[in-house]
Amino acid sequence: MRILFSSIAFLSRIPIPANWQLQDTTGNRPLLSALWTGGLVLGLINAGIAWTLCQFLPLPLGIAIFLPIQLALTGAFHEDGFADVADAMGGYSRERRFEIMRDSRLGTFGTGALATLLLIRWNGYLHLSSGVTGGSLVAFLILSGGWIRWSSIVLLHFIPYVHIDGKGIAKNMERPRSVALAIGLLSLMGLTFVLAPKWALSSIAALMVVILSCLFFFRRVFGGANGDCLGACSILTEIILIVAFSIR
Repeated sequence: MRILFSSIAFLSRIPIPANWQLQDTTGNRPLLSALWTGGLVLGLINAGIAWTLCQFLPLPLGIAIFLPIQLALTGAFHEDGFADVADAMGGYSRERRFEIMRDSRLGTFGTGALATLLLIRWNGYLHLSSGVTGGSLVAFLILSGGWIRWSSIVLLHFIPYVHIDGKGIAKNMERPRSVALAIGLLSLMGLTFVLAPKWALSSIAALMVVILSCLFFFRRVFGGANGDCLGACSILTEIILIVAFSIR
């Protein structure tokens, strides 16, 4: 349970008591492999909030209010990495891209990426809440909570962790193990077939495409992946899942 609580604390702004979490650096080493479990819990919380809002408010307004709550719950953890990677695409060398990612200021590319993401979320969540898809937003939020964290840790299993200063979220944590990734994959696949059987195959196929694309792209552009890359992979996974769940 300590790993689960540590995962939730790592991924969100939820105040988890320190004595419920892993207590030392050595104990934190397997945390990356278990992030998908904390993601499922956050997905369940998001699903509960979204469902409640949409019961009492018109769908467009309920989704619009839910979006900032969703950001606040995680402190825009993944969105920050997504925006930083987008800004880094303006650099013409690997060193310049890392320099841009370290800059706390948000650039044009990052702003545009975040605006596009929020537009996709609002329209996608609204569609998934409507009668067209049978009100599948709850299933989507639960499943995406796990899948987007699982997809990002896959990167650290197959490509190096890179950071220009030798720091970052994965410092002092062990590389995700094959067994842990396999357990996560099978668990999430099983849950997907239970909660969203209609979209299970298209979702899993889409996931494989985005993961392979991120592996190739980040290795080529950055020589590996850092925390910002993991956040970007998580967001791209969410976007591809919205598309997969929207297929009629």
